Amino acid sequence: MKYVSFGGTGLRVSALCLGTMTFGGRGFWTAIGELDQSAADRIVARALDAGCKIVGATVHFVTSELDHGPYVLQAAVPVRPGDTPQALAERILPLEHIIYPRAVRWFVEDRLVVADGRVTVLPAADGTPDSQWLFGEDA
Repeated sequence: MKYVSFGGTGLRVSALCLGTMTFGGRGFWTAIGELDQSAADRIVARALDAGCKIVGATVHFVTSELDHGPYVLQAAVPVRPGDTPQALAERILPLEHIIYPRAVRWFVEDRLVVADGRVTVLPAADGTPDSQWLFGEDA
């Protein structure tokens, strides 16, 4: 079985579990474009058809209502003239590889506070705050 290590967290997870992870009864979800490129292309195509100016990925807690859990972290890239679903999905994927381990690290460090359906990230031990947004380098 293939495992993915999340740098600095000591966490190793089966590659099959990348879409959803559960910790102590609480789960995270992120897009699974790296596992099913055609699904990622369809989602991005809908955003392009709707005229979105930015498109990205979100890590959120899992709830009983599909895709409605409190957001932990989001990342986005701008839509460029002439973008295809595949090209845009390929620019989003590296951001997913940044935000998912970051959200897991915050969870493991007990820095996520959920209140009234919103997530707040507590400052790091050294007092440094973390942003819940990441924009692609060309944003």
